[in-house]
Amino acid sequence: MKKFFLLDYKTIDDSHWKNPDNPILQMLERYSKGIGDYEQNELTEAIFNRLGWSNKYKDTIFSFRTIICKIIEVYSEENVIKLNDDNRIKFYFKENTLRYEINGQQNDKYQYSKKILYEKATNETKALNQIMNKIFEDEKLFERLKIVAGLVDSLSNFTPHPGYPFNQAKGNLKNIADNLNLMIDKVQKCINDNKDLLYGNNHKIDKAVLVKWKEWFVRNQESYCLKNIYEIKDDKIVGINLFDTQSLEKPLPTNKEEILKYLDNMINILNVRGEKMNMSIR
Repeated sequence: MKKFFLLDYKTIDDSHWKNPDNPILQMLERYSKGIGDYEQNELTEAIFNRLGWSNKYKDTIFSFRTIICKIIEVYSEENVIKLNDDNRIKFYFKENTLRYEINGQQNDKYQYSKKILYEKATNETKALNQIMNKIFEDEKLFERLKIVAGLVDSLSNFTPHPGYPFNQAKGNLKNIADNLNLMIDKVQKCINDNKDLLYGNNHKIDKAVLVKWKEWFVRNQESYCLKNIYEIKDDKIVGINLFDTQSLEKPLPTNKEEILKYLDNMINILNVRGEKMNMSIR
């Protein structure tokens, strides 16, 4: 039964995937089709009911898009890719968007939306396709990425959350990478600093709301199988890092060693959580 909580929803989706043997490209294709995260569907709702969990507010724990974009940046730095005019193109992840520069020149129009990543990654005439091929050629990375691309679309990556606008802030904050462990740290930091949380286009979450969110996470840590996402220390909630130097100042890995550590820890966390969810099913 544990395998059910680790099942990649893409494998049971009726969509006709062009790359059924590559979960990474499947994920990018899902973005291109406008298929949202699966935590909102009827199967997830039914399982949450069996677990005795709330269905009112749901979100993912970890994001695939942020880490694949950061990996593209790292591999773009290490591999020289040139355009037809011999100018070098490099990709980088900034302000939650994959962007590129040409011969060191950056321009606001040089960016890829989530929806066109698949088209650029699979078109053999595009520079992003060359970087993706470098990623796929790295066996250690490729094997881990395939596992992660499946797990993030599994029940093990879905959780209730304390309420609007928690997931909006988590998805928009630049130093969170849309990951719950860092959102936990952000909430606690705002409380420590006696400040409201600002995100997006001048949106504000009052400190009083943040305190209620913290109380929710303390109260529901065990029942929602979140003990390996964050800890409770001296009346504070503390996110568990995915690599040694992860922080609000450095949310994503910046080299291959850190990338592998990040992916290994994500795989372990979601596998353990899937097992706990299996043990909790009614």
